Amino acid sequence: MSDNVKDIPIVSIDMRGFSLLRNVPEQRASLGYLDDVLFRVFKQFTGYQDPRRVFVWQSTGDGYFIAMNASSTPVAMRFAVDLESALKGHNKQQPDF
Repeated sequence: MSDNVKDIPIVSIDMRGFSLLRNVPEQRASLGYLDDVLFRVFKQFTGYQDPRRVFVWQSTGDGYFIAMNASSTPVAMRFAVDLESALKGHNKQQPDF
């Protein structure tokens, strides 16, 4: 491997129970919420920059695949922990969501 090759941290998010959602509006609401949380958590890492321009994220249908090409592995880990914390907070407030 060449010395000038940079490792790119990748975060994969999968929504537990997504296939149990009964209709398209429920699925869209869940994915919309996840997208909003992702944007807010990413914003903590990008400051004034648009997170969609800094990070590459791709929907997997019931989650996301995120290539954090502008970040180090420790930053990607911090992002994953912050995202999990934000989602847990939401789930405590709205357990039926």
